[in-house]
Amino acid sequence: MLNKKKITLGIDLGTTYSLVSSFFNNKIKILTDTKGRFLLPSIASYNKLKSIIGWKLFKKKYKFYNILTSIKRIIGINIDDINIKFYNNFLYSLKSINKNIFINTNIGLINIINVYIDILKTLKIRSEYILNINNIKDVVITVPAYFNNEQINITKDAANLSNLNLLKLLNEPTSAAIAYGVYKKINGLIAVYDLGGGTFDISILKIDYNGFYEVLAIGGNNYLGGDDIDFLIVSWLIKKLNLKNVNNKIIIKKLKSLAIKIKLKLTYQKKFIINYNKYQIEIYKKDLENIIEPLINYTLLICYETIKNINIKVLDIKNVILVGGSTRIPFIKNKIQSFFKCNLLNNINPDKVVSIGAAIHANEIIKNKYKKVLLLDVIPISLGIETIGGVVEKIIYRNTKIPISCTKEFTTFKDNQTTMSIKIIQGENNLVSKCKCLSKFILTNIPPLPSGKIKIFINFKIDHNGLLNVKIQEKSTGIKKEIKIYNLYKNRLLNYK
Repeated sequence: MLNKKKITLGIDLGTTYSLVSSFFNNKIKILTDTKGRFLLPSIASYNKLKSIIGWKLFKKKYKFYNILTSIKRIIGINIDDINIKFYNNFLYSLKSINKNIFINTNIGLINIINVYIDILKTLKIRSEYILNINNIKDVVITVPAYFNNEQINITKDAANLSNLNLLKLLNEPTSAAIAYGVYKKINGLIAVYDLGGGTFDISILKIDYNGFYEVLAIGGNNYLGGDDIDFLIVSWLIKKLNLKNVNNKIIIKKLKSLAIKIKLKLTYQKKFIINYNKYQIEIYKKDLENIIEPLINYTLLICYETIKNINIKVLDIKNVILVGGSTRIPFIKNKIQSFFKCNLLNNINPDKVVSIGAAIHANEIIKNKYKKVLLLDVIPISLGIETIGGVVEKIIYRNTKIPISCTKEFTTFKDNQTTMSIKIIQGENNLVSKCKCLSKFILTNIPPLPSGKIKIFINFKIDHNGLLNVKIQEKSTGIKKEIKIYNLYKNRLLNYK
């Protein structure tokens, strides 16, 4: 293999499918497998001999394997945060160890990060083979705009453990905007409506002709996507077919495969005949529309709230970029059109556009010759600390532009208090119990003075990569503490070789 010049990759690490692109020979190249397929199913299975990734698991001999799907939906979350309905939709069993989620497989417990690593390694091998270049390392990987700190750090760790040099994690909607800005020369105020396999994101950006991308606001839901459309159809099928014993995961797996087929067929035709065991029923396009309308209305409510928070009007937006396979459904397109009342853009393949934008940005970062892209991003989720009564005091609010540095003054709550417990919190709710604790530590040696006399300054600083640095200082003594919020997932690997 050759290694004549530095090559970068843009990876869309998706819930349902993943793919990789590269800026190669002065143009974007979507990298396919040896059979010409650009998508890689984001699925895995493990046995004593090896891990099996992607398309191979569609072969009949793997029909009854414990296949892990939609891993992105549970990465970086506490098992206690998963509601029962959401949990039952998983076609494999989960286990909690120290409040972290592991998966039961044929070789024992597997950490979720292992699947990420194996998918990334598969895409890396594909890229090196197709480009005939050895040891490609530099990469931009995309993530949902609404990923929390834990989910971001897991993705970073997966890249490092895949022998990749992570240039940047880029929000998926922003990546799509970069692709359209470069290839289609769009500018002005735009929205990116991204309905992926497991997540929904909405981003509002301002783009100018000079390649300046300013993210104004981000909204979304990490548990709302094409998978949820599938399971809404599954629920409809269970009711229509009057099925019993629906907790059986083999039956659910069959119904989910049928639901995906229904969704695809009714995207392009008015009626589909369902054959299931001894039953034969008809489902019409209108039935599908009724099934999914509440979900789509909810995405548009998120759009409305996101736009309202930055004091602009929906009609100020001139273009909406559509991302994700579900946006091909005509009903969804019509709902988006009715809400935004502007031009919908999907002339770059919705499955490819995020990876293309990532490849463009990766190329820019290592300063290859191409159109200059300057990106000004925001933080998607507010950050603060816990105060008395389990209440969150926000220090940096969501949609604040980064890099940013903010300081707030705090004090003791009782006389002669010599220690203070500091909990760093991420979330929008005012209650700590409804948010994510990123880290906690204790400030000691505080002078024993009456309550309210001590001045403690807490500074949150976020760099352009989203790395949070927290500094705490007690004014009279100069006592300081500092912590970087990164690698929170360290040392949680299990059964990875």
